[in-house]
Amino acid sequence: MNVLVIGYGNELRGDDAVGRHIADAVSEWGLPGVRCLSARQLLPEFTGIIASAELVIFVDARFSPDGEPVLLEPVELATSVHALGHTGDPASLLSLTQAIHGHHPPAWLISVRAHDAGMGNPLSPKTSMAAEEALARIAGLIGMTRKAGVSGL
Repeated sequence: MNVLVIGYGNELRGDDAVGRHIADAVSEWGLPGVRCLSARQLLPEFTGIIASAELVIFVDARFSPDGEPVLLEPVELATSVHALGHTGDPASLLSLTQAIHGHHPPAWLISVRAHDAGMGNPLSPKTSMAAEEALARIAGLIGMTRKAGVSGL
């Protein structure tokens, strides 16, 4: 299967970078057919690579005072496509892919609860633990059986 994992967030803002850390960890698994992209933000330029995938997994931080450490939800097409510019959300990017390429792959969003967005801080311990759970969810989505040593953070 041709899978694309897109982890995004600001690497200078602590837990906001968790999506990027996760994408980098999945990349280190070295799985055939799995491509990873680590970016500061979602860009319209990603539509080509999204259109060529059979499955897309977006990974981002979620700043909320409570809730599950990791949420997994399908990404549906946005009801209206706004000017994406140089920032966006998965639904808008998927809609733009559909508009430009005439199709889009199934897509999922994994959002990891973040706790600290301090300038220059590393991932907080709670977010690092949640990232491990997110990696397990990604492994499940791509049909991989987790083996010892295949984690990441």
